[in-house]
Amino acid sequence: MISIVVPVYNIEDYLRKCLDSIINQTYKDLDIILIDDGSTDSSGKICDEYGAKDNRVRVFHIENNGVSAARNFGAKQAVEFGSQYVGFIDSDDWIDLDMCEFLLNLINKNDADVASCSIYREFPNNPVIRNLKDAIYTGEEAPCAVVDGGITDSCCDKLWNTRIWKEYDFPTGRVYEDYATVYKALEKADKIVVSSEPKYHYLCRPNSILQSHDIEKMVNLWVASKERYLYLKDRAGKDTLKKLIYDCAYSVGRLWSWAWEYRDDVKIKYSNQFADATSFTRELFPSGKKTDLGLSVCIGVFFAKHNNRLSYFCIYLMNQFRRIGAKNKR
Repeated sequence: MISIVVPVYNIEDYLRKCLDSIINQTYKDLDIILIDDGSTDSSGKICDEYGAKDNRVRVFHIENNGVSAARNFGAKQAVEFGSQYVGFIDSDDWIDLDMCEFLLNLINKNDADVASCSIYREFPNNPVIRNLKDAIYTGEEAPCAVVDGGITDSCCDKLWNTRIWKEYDFPTGRVYEDYATVYKALEKADKIVVSSEPKYHYLCRPNSILQSHDIEKMVNLWVASKERYLYLKDRAGKDTLKKLIYDCAYSVGRLWSWAWEYRDDVKIKYSNQFADATSFTRELFPSGKKTDLGLSVCIGVFFAKHNNRLSYFCIYLMNQFRRIGAKNKR
């Protein structure tokens, strides 16, 4: 038995395509868990519609607490239901009709706890395949493999032994929850098998988290990058350590590249995080140390190290030139 957990929130335009790809799987022994996370559009009604026509679909309507809480709720339902495996699918994405069967066969063939496939990144009219290499990792190897790109940091392109989610939860009240979680959850597995075959379709929307300049999201990315660095730095090889450092620098650069745009009350609210980013960046990149991070990342690191009004003003000027350049290209 496989449980599929789908957190749902105000996604009426995409939800049917997602659910159709699940209920029509070639593998039929499914427990489909839909968590309506306090939707205010017709998403909840669509969930009920699918629950009424397919007895494998269980619908839960809960107060809005975010995708992490919804996933944790769904994982608990899968454990209580007795499913041996669990998968997570975002409600604006969809999967190939044989994905569950394909991943389960990989698990059985390799005596693994987790199977992962490659993904299609669905940009408008231009899908791009993120191909992974066929590989097998131990739980000890997996966290660094995530950093190196051998395993994605998404929970959704994987089939998991349910016992892993008895021992681990997604962090609530945060975004970039996969980035902060998956590398640690994989550590609970004895063996992870990765396939180069793409089976998961990730919808890339213009207003996605990665396109946003929202300070809370940028702070969360910074915190998750720092946590990952501190967690893995003592066991990472040279190339992995370099990537961990780059990820910290990139997240600091994103946080600071729009710093002038933030209102004063928002800057005050996150002043501790800005101060932490400054002190951590000064420690990680001491003056005089050469780096090969790329110009844009180095600029962000420079301004983070020199946390003052002049830094904010320089960032403001850079963003004005950036906007002028964008207008001239139109």
